[in-house]
Amino acid sequence: AAVASLGTVSLAAHQVVECLYWLFSPFGDAVSLSVQAFLPTLLKRSAVVSKRLQGLALRGAAALSVFAGASGAALLVGAPGLFTTSATVSAVLGQVAPLLGVSLVGYVITGALEGALLARRQLRLLAASHVFNTAVLAFGVRRVLAGGGGLRQLWSAMAMLNFARIAEFAWALRRAERQSDEAAAAEAEAIEAKRRTDEQQQHLVFAP
Repeated sequence: AAVASLGTVSLAAHQVVECLYWLFSPFGDAVSLSVQAFLPTLLKRSAVVSKRLQGLALRGAAALSVFAGASGAALLVGAPGLFTTSATVSAVLGQVAPLLGVSLVGYVITGALEGALLARRQLRLLAASHVFNTAVLAFGVRRVLAGGGGLRQLWSAMAMLNFARIAEFAWALRRAERQSDEAAAAEAEAIEAKRRTDEQQQHLVFAP
């Protein structure tokens, strides 16, 4: 509805860009689901192995994000005829193409981070983040439209939002890892303290 106020050309271009965005976004969803499936079990077994899987997922997401972003942008620049016969719409698609690519890079990487947070049961934090980000995006869109901005500004806002989510989720993941490490250290210390207490009690019992 907001994009419709920019005119038929921008609306047509936006529909194409949005379709490509959701076409390539499953790369991020797939990484997220994979992390959610395998990480919880590893978290119970070994912190080292779980962090290794997490790192592998992030590296894989980074590679997939480049592929998704480059593919989406290349389709808009190199083959606009697949989507429209209008030269005007094609020109707008070419202008927005880099922003689509950047948005996809951010989305796919965010998927890996979000999957790791879901595996660690950081549900309240994620819910708050999504509510906050949605409100910020809605505010940003209104400001863009009120200031006479166009489709490029709207997709710039989307790209910035996705990279802001990367920063948010990366911070949240480091925080969750630190809490997990502290809990494991406290548990190990408690076990060691109990062992020492048991040894002292046995020494007292069997002392001559």
